[in-house]
Amino acid sequence: MIRMTSRLATTSLCVIGVAVLPAQAQTSAPVVVFDQAHGQLPPPPQMADVARKLGLAIRTSAEPITTPTLAGARILYLRAPSKEFTASEVEAIVSFVKGGGALLLVLDEERRQSLAKTGVNNLISPFGMALTPDTDYLHNNGAVAKAGEINKADRAVPFSGGRAVEGGTPFAFQLDKDGNPAQPFGAYARLEKGGRIVVLGEGMASLF
Repeated sequence: MIRMTSRLATTSLCVIGVAVLPAQAQTSAPVVVFDQAHGQLPPPPQMADVARKLGLAIRTSAEPITTPTLAGARILYLRAPSKEFTASEVEAIVSFVKGGGALLLVLDEERRQSLAKTGVNNLISPFGMALTPDTDYLHNNGAVAKAGEINKADRAVPFSGGRAVEGGTPFAFQLDKDGNPAQPFGAYARLEKGGRIVVLGEGMASLF
């Protein structure tokens, strides 16, 4: 049975924020830094409820991303950025992930967020991942997130214009014109020191 949901970001937050934490007991809630320094909207109102259920603490930031900005954080959430990440920000983010931090990146289709302008592939290419240009547009064709490490069961999810993700382990797939799974728009990578990346190439996947 396939369940219908748009909450891929919710399940991704759960997996990267909780499941890969070290085995030792945690003394405080894992922190999610929600970046607002690159043209993003504020966190969706529903995110607060989701965070409470997952035992996460949200910390918004409109400042450039630096090592001090990420100090004490478990997750950096980049939801639909539209402005460029500087070289120093890229360095801080890559170091954060290599040191055991987690990155959740969502980028919508080109008319909403420019792949070249934001330069987000610089954030994930050191880990063998990349977002592609827009895939062929099929209006409201939908997608499926397959059962596995991110989802406990197959889930039907909305999709209407977006990108594919190269590299990593694919877990969510745009449907083709015949309704069959095609190119992946969601993938994750598990890294050394407990780091993890989840990349989604469609904005509706981040609706809570």
